[in-house]
Amino acid sequence: MNQTTYQTDFLLNDRNIKLFHQAWVASNPLASVVIIHGVGEHSGRYEEFARFLNEKQISVYSFDLPGYGKSGGKRGHVKSFSDFTDDVKINIDFIKEKIGDKEKIFLLGHSLGALITIRYVRIFNDVSFSGLILSGPPFQLNLSATSWWRRIGVFFSSILPAITIKEESIQLNMLTHDAEKLAAFRKDPLRHYRRSLQFIQAYFKGEKKAFADGPFLALPVLIVQGGADDVIDVKKVKTFYHQLNIEDKMFIVYPEMYHEVLNEIERARVYDDIVNWIMRRCKKKQ
Repeated sequence: MNQTTYQTDFLLNDRNIKLFHQAWVASNPLASVVIIHGVGEHSGRYEEFARFLNEKQISVYSFDLPGYGKSGGKRGHVKSFSDFTDDVKINIDFIKEKIGDKEKIFLLGHSLGALITIRYVRIFNDVSFSGLILSGPPFQLNLSATSWWRRIGVFFSSILPAITIKEESIQLNMLTHDAEKLAAFRKDPLRHYRRSLQFIQAYFKGEKKAFADGPFLALPVLIVQGGADDVIDVKKVKTFYHQLNIEDKMFIVYPEMYHEVLNEIERARVYDDIVNWIMRRCKKKQ
């Protein structure tokens, strides 16, 4: 059995916010995966997936976004989307300093994390990764409240930028069919769906820019998407995939799955698909 070394740290960003960083380091790793979580959750929700990857000799690094999980910052508030990408850079630099050039690194983002992944790579022109893995990228939310949130965010963000509202348009049963996962998430003390008006405005700007970044991505891309995802517009994800100007790209749709394919009942299929995709790229020469 592949042994796992669990590590935690707090990294201080330039806004004086402590970011909780954690890692599940495999013995003799072949590769590393950096995970960026989505809205309302935190990096700890990926422990099961991380330990699965460890068994395949893949290390996992992740952190809680500002205002989420064990990280500091006002809950659900950022001044701009660059707050997210700047904090990703802090964590990426920390990881690279630890592992150097010993193994290939893959960047995985779920939902909001997928948008942050795309924006980070484009803003910092970081082509050091061996591939990007996007889970349920929300290029367009498929929710009745979307247009309302967009209007209220734009109108009030300059007046009351940091005021937060509990946003409940995403019901937990829209995320996965797995009752145990849903029960655990409901009880999770670190879960929250607070949004500041400035966060809402930043989100929609980031959503638009991430979609437009597609043709300019130069790294291999894997998209894993639930076909029964009612949180986002799956057709918009397909459009994004087809506008990628790279040969090394793959789009896997799981017809019966919801938004969180990594937490679905049949998540083992998704786990295997991601590992197989990573392993094929580990065999390629740099």
